Amino acid sequence: MPTPHPPEHTVRVRGDQDPRILDLLDAIEAEAISAALNVDVDAYAASGQPWATPVLLGSGSLDAPVGFFGRDPGRTEVELREPFVGRGGSIVRDALHRARHGRDAPNLHARVAVGQAFFWANTVPFKPIGNKAWSVRVKKRFVPHIR
Repeated sequence: MPTPHPPEHTVRVRGDQDPRILDLLDAIEAEAISAALNVDVDAYAASGQPWATPVLLGSGSLDAPVGFFGRDPGRTEVELREPFVGRGGSIVRDALHRARHGRDAPNLHARVAVGQAFFWANTVPFKPIGNKAWSVRVKKRFVPHIR
């Protein structure tokens, strides 16, 4: 028998607010500062977000049986402080909404709501300058943090 989906109105602790990973967030922030990453600080400033705080570490539930991992956040993700809500993420979230409700999500709120049953994260939780992929060296620095 399949596991029932949680109700859409169920309130869950976001991955980046889960008390189990508060120390991890501090460690990632320290790593970002010490690594002198080429973070797109202008995108963070335009959104009023601090660049070194990995607000995009994750959302949904850490206890979800399924997780989605992306390369890094884009401008929309930085602005909204939510992974997978830009162009590419909306495609994935719309597919999940179609599977669950038989139609595309009508808006961003519905895309985010349908995603609460899953875990969402970026392998490097910072937006790079020019949307260029992070080097293997940078990706390896963050591997211990996403395990």
